[in-house]
Amino acid sequence: MIHPRLTSLSRLLLAGLFAVIVSVADAAVPLHGVWSEAGDSLSPARRRPRRVRVEASQFDGAAVRPVKLASHNSLTYARALNGSPGVVARRNRCQSLDIRRQYALGVRLFDFRVRRGDDGDAQAAHGRIRYDADVAAALEFLDSCGGVTVRLMLENSLLPWRRKRDYSWFEEYAITVVARYTRISFVCGRSKVGWDKVAANLPEEPVIHQYIWRRRSTVNVIPKPARTARRSNKANVAKLNPDEWSMFDFVELLFK
Repeated sequence: MIHPRLTSLSRLLLAGLFAVIVSVADAAVPLHGVWSEAGDSLSPARRRPRRVRVEASQFDGAAVRPVKLASHNSLTYARALNGSPGVVARRNRCQSLDIRRQYALGVRLFDFRVRRGDDGDAQAAHGRIRYDADVAAALEFLDSCGGVTVRLMLENSLLPWRRKRDYSWFEEYAITVVARYTRISFVCGRSKVGWDKVAANLPEEPVIHQYIWRRRSTVNVIPKPARTARRSNKANVAKLNPDEWSMFDFVELLFK
């Protein structure tokens, strides 16, 4: 007869294993767009990734650079609302600067991944991780600036029975933001899982060269955006140009 304590321990281990499998599955969902090499010839950093802190005063009055600069997962600078804080910071966070600081640095294309929050409003997300970013306030700011593009994507559930609800909400949300924020150009309108065209009112995204971490093999599925950015951003800054968009994680590392 199996001891009751051993049975409880087995259940905990199985639950932990399931959580890891789901997290890896989220990380393994491929991104879409034009992929560019991210400085593979450079030696990888050996220290652990850390969140880079940059004060807004560093960018006050900064001249707008004549390039098409885009930030990847633009809303992940905010505090994570679920998941292990340390793991989230190292694996899922793609930006350290809020939207105002990204704009001051020269970003003009923002990558907004949203899901339906418990209150029915848009909530920033990256895979299973939800972020405490005020999506409406970010859009209000960008609309006041004008001349920016938002790549709007649905971070939909991996569970197929939730797809209809997610799609219906996102389709209505896309119509609402286009009508409300008239000085922003919204593009994409696709779901991350499945890459389905959900918001038919949004045009397809332009060519975007993504100088970010990507999965290179079936075993390399754990994201490493911070390490890749420290290793490659400065080497790739020369590839910025005024004709096509270039997308980066941790955009401040381009100019440090």
